[in-house]
Amino acid sequence: MLEKEMGINKFSIYASFGNKHGLFIESLKCYKLKVSVILEKFKNATNSVADIKQFFYDFVAANFKGSTQKGCFITNT
Repeated sequence: MLEKEMGINKFSIYASFGNKHGLFIESLKCYKLKVSVILEKFKNATNSVADIKQFFYDFVAANFKGSTQKGCFITNT
């Protein structure tokens, strides 16, 4: 399934990440970085309700880009 979805062969996965667990850990790190940017923006917000609204818009926008991303990484995991 990974080979098909990523468009690469099994050797490439193992050469790059060691194993599926390594790929998962790297995916988590990437997701954490993406979410931390949104959380940092929210943490520094000063517009109360408007900023809360923007936080949710940012989070949805980051997790639903086109047909390649199908929602929250953690929830889907």
